[in-house]
Amino acid sequence: MVILGLGCNLGDRLYQLRQAFELITTIDAISVKKISPIYESNALLPSNATVQWALPYYNCALRCETDLEPLALLAELKAIELQIGRKPAERWAPRLIDIDILAWDNLVYDNAQLKIPHPGLLERPFALWPLADVAPSWQYPVSSQQQGQYADCLIAKWGSRFSKQAPLNTYQILPRLTGPQIVGILNLSANSFSKDGLVDERQVEQRVLAMINEGAEIIDVGAVATNPFANDSALRNEWQRLQPMLDVVLATKERRQADIKISVDTFSPNVIRQLQHYPIDWINDQTGLVQPEMVDLLLDTEADVVVMHHLAIPEDRNQSIPYDQDVVAVVASWCQQRIEQLLTLGFSQQRLIIDPGIGFGKQAFQSLALLQQAKVFTTLGVRSLFGYSRKSFLSLFTSQIAADRSHETVAVTAGLASQGIDYLRVHDVAANRRALNIALVMEKD
Repeated sequence: MVILGLGCNLGDRLYQLRQAFELITTIDAISVKKISPIYESNALLPSNATVQWALPYYNCALRCETDLEPLALLAELKAIELQIGRKPAERWAPRLIDIDILAWDNLVYDNAQLKIPHPGLLERPFALWPLADVAPSWQYPVSSQQQGQYADCLIAKWGSRFSKQAPLNTYQILPRLTGPQIVGILNLSANSFSKDGLVDERQVEQRVLAMINEGAEIIDVGAVATNPFANDSALRNEWQRLQPMLDVVLATKERRQADIKISVDTFSPNVIRQLQHYPIDWINDQTGLVQPEMVDLLLDTEADVVVMHHLAIPEDRNQSIPYDQDVVAVVASWCQQRIEQLLTLGFSQQRLIIDPGIGFGKQAFQSLALLQQAKVFTTLGVRSLFGYSRKSFLSLFTSQIAADRSHETVAVTAGLASQGIDYLRVHDVAANRRALNIALVMEKD
């Protein structure tokens, strides 16, 4: 058993950690058995360090099995650091990625290149907490007062993983290294079907901060409703509602220095033109990118594009896939054809995200079937997103109005945890993120 520690305090920290993890899994001689939660902490620095080095870290641990010798494993890990882009720098300087060997069974190893267990491990909650998460019964092997103590006992002195009272303000964050990412919905429309549209800048700022703290990795900002009650005047005034609130969202992200992406939920070419100079990561086009003007505009951007299956936008409850057709086959075929068309038009696979469009042109039982067979949409060569939060198909299970369907939404999230979906788009970020974290552990342990 080998415990690897991954750390990063430069750039998109979650992305760098995930990239390192993916590269580690490509090494035939290493098998990853368990993945810890992620912890944020202040940088550990000497007293003479510059202020510019005081960037907070993300850290996690992997429990692995390997046939490699310690120095051979170290060489593989250093090669991954170089591949990701880490450059030589002073010892305490910020780093794009840091991969350490924290522990190796009961091995004590000491030479000029490598020391096992990792020096300072017992005083570093950002390393020992993740280690205890993946190997709670590991025993400290070095001759000292702590020799023979289990990792789960060694961490007891720091109390709760969430209190931020441990050294370096270390605490566990909600996003995970693997599993679906949470897309938080930020509605700016008074016509929102779930009646959660925000129209006040202060409310928007507070909601963005809350979603960041609750574990959202993408915030999807929409200023026009697409439910059956949407109206034309709302479409005409979309940019007037979106622009001031989008400024608040971006300013809040910058001030918080948050590693989140911003998505704009729109199918308006006019809005896309207005967004030309905004740092937007995604465009969520619920019309499936079928408008030639939208295609032309988005080809000139670097934003990723969510492409959704639908029969009508705004949604028309009189239009649905015929009852006698296999809804999963119909929607998957549409998605595959749409992907091929967009690739031909010049989009790369890396930019496309497919959304089966739960509730759009589907009866309740059809939406449920799409969720039950969600894995089908992970085999299309692009990323997948499911948006099911509070939607009308949940009336199969409850008489509650849309705003009160959070319990049912959380249950769907737990059910999708292990199906390979990349993104889950939800209203209640906190409840769904927490449920997802438990579901991931239940599947893997």
